Parts: sequence; C-alpha cells; structure tokens
Amino acid sequence: QGVDFKRERVNVNARAVSEEYGRCKHIFESASVRIVDEVCPFEPSSSKKKAEERLQLGQQRLQPNRLTPSEWREAIQSSDDDVVVLDVRNSYESRMGRFVPEKTVCCPIRRFNQFKEWVEEKGGKAYIENKKVLAYCTGGVRCEKATAYLLSLNVTKEVSVLEGGIVAYARDIGGDGFVGKNYVFDARGCVDVGGFIDENNNFSNNNNINNNNLLSLTKCDGCKAPCIPHLARCASKACHVILAACEECSKSSTSIYCCDTCKANKDGEKKRACECDSYRSRELRCEIPAV
Repeated sequence: QGVDFKRERVNVNARAVSEEYGRCKHIFESASVRIVDEVCPFEPSSSKKKAEERLQLGQQRLQPNRLTPSEWREAIQSSDDDVVVLDVRNSYESRMGRFVPEKTVCCPIRRFNQFKEWVEEKGGKAYIENKKVLAYCTGGVRCEKATAYLLSLNVTKEVSVLEGGIVAYARDIGGDGFVGKNYVFDARGCVDVGGFIDENNNFSNNNNINNNNLLSLTKCDGCKAPCIPHLARCASKACHVILAACEECSKSSTSIYCCDTCKANKDGEKKRACECDSYRSRELRCEIPAV
C-alpha cells in the first residue's frame, strides 16, 4: 500500500521475436531482489550513515512541493526569471534527453553521490540561490533526496519536485516539453517519452508541444556535429564513459572515443574513470550547441 508501481508499454517492433515460440522474448534476461543499505546512495561511501540514522533524518527533513505531471507541464513553461529547472540525474542521462533544455540546469555529475559536492564545492549553489527550483529525475527517488538537501541549505525561494519523475510524466502526459529520450539503467539504454497508457489500457500519444523546434541537444562525440543523440560508449576497454552519438555515427562501424588518451589506450586495462571525465568536461558536454 502506498507504493507507486510504474509500468511501461514496450514497443513490440523493437523486441526480438522468438521463432521457436512465435512471440516476443523478454526484455530482461533475469530478475533479482537485493537488500541494500540505500536506494540511490546520496552520501559518498566514506561518510555513509547507518540505516537507522537515515530513517530518523528522513522523518525530520523538510519536504518539497510535489507537482503532478500536469502541474509540472505548466510550471516548466513559466517565463518567471526566478524559476530554474534542475535535472538531478547524471550528466550522461541529461545528454540523452531532458525537459525544456534551453532553461534546464544539468548537474555535471557522474554518480548521484557527487551532487552534494557539486553544489557546495563546484559552483552548483550559484544556480539555485534565491531561485524557485523545479527538480526532476527518472523515477522520483533521487529528486526526493536532492530537494530535501537543497531545502536544508535554506538558500532557495522555493523547491518543487516532479512526483514520480519522468516515468510518471511519460505515463500521464507523454512527451510534451521533453526533448530526446529517457535514459534507463537496463539493456534498452534509452526509451521514448512520447506516449502513455490510458484508463482503457491503450497506448496513446499526447504531444501538443512541438519538441522538434530544437534541432540539437548536444554534440556528437564522434564527428562533433550538433545532434539529438543516440546512446554510445567509449570504445576503449580501459574506459567506462557513456557518450552521445549522432544518428550517422551510431550506425557507423567507426569507433567513438571520449578523448585521444583513450584512443591511444584502446586495449588497455580497465580503470575507474577516464581523466577527461571531469566536472568541467561534463558541463561542456551538456551544453546545447549552436546550429
């Protein structure tokens, strides 16, 4: 009771068809349930609190305004200069797709537990001070934690959150105001945010806002051309960086690398992160290029 279960209709044409059984295969090869200390860890591993402490803090923390998908659609179209839309996901997720890109602040983080460091030490606070913050994430978990933290700083005019995240918005509204695709942490990589399941369990489109007026969301990491990106990865075995590719490069057999170092070390041993994957480089990758 009280759990917001999410479901998503999968495009049948995008799934592999099993000739043996004459039906679509499962998207996921297996399912597992694990008990973890924290879903989407917010604190760095060196300063993690015990579960009891987190529960107590959660009960005491300040609560943001919770906006339904319909209320969120109206809020992000505000012309108020005090309003800032904050994408609290990892930067590679933001590159794949986001709400109103021309006025959204993307956090240049690689992991969610870097959010606090970005705000306090890397200039993030300047974007939210004396602002009305509209924060969102994929499913509503990370933005709950992020907004509670922002409220504790007492530097914003107001903090609101998209309840249920992009997934709930896609379910109830569709793709209005969202450009690109929604990054998901499974084999699909990215999914469309262009429709919803109505009360009769039918899939419908409801795109009243034209998202195609934005010709580019980022630069392709292959040819450097402005594009609405496809998901890609650095071809070096030593690198874990998630990249963006234009449609042409995504279909090409040419390998894409995040930097010259990785290209020279394409067969090297795996390492934790590439040296080019810094806060500043992530900021630059999230910028909307001129067309």
